[in-house]
Amino acid sequence: MKRRLGLCLLLLILVTFMTGCSLIGERTGQARITVKMTDGTPITEAEVKLLDGSKEVTKGSVNSQGVVVLTAKPGSYTVEVRTEAIDQLVLVESDVVIEAKKQLTKKL
Repeated sequence: MKRRLGLCLLLLILVTFMTGCSLIGERTGQARITVKMTDGTPITEAEVKLLDGSKEVTKGSVNSQGVVVLTAKPGSYTVEVRTEAIDQLVLVESDVVIEAKKQLTKKL
């Protein structure tokens, strides 16, 4: 019985480390992205994605102030913003670096 319990505990620890989870707490950071027109007017209808190469990591839509907060693991990402604010599709890309337990602020 003790051996089985020890084996289950060892398996749980291995699975936790293999999946990148932390028993102490998740190690993520945030990117607070503001999307505005050149005159400073917030764009209120835009989809923002964090990309790792061509892979989508996370995405969200801006709020009424043109702001979206995206959470991801530490690393370098490309920010992709898509909007039809001026009756045509506008695509903006920019690079960001997310650090654990920190919030980056980026204005596009």
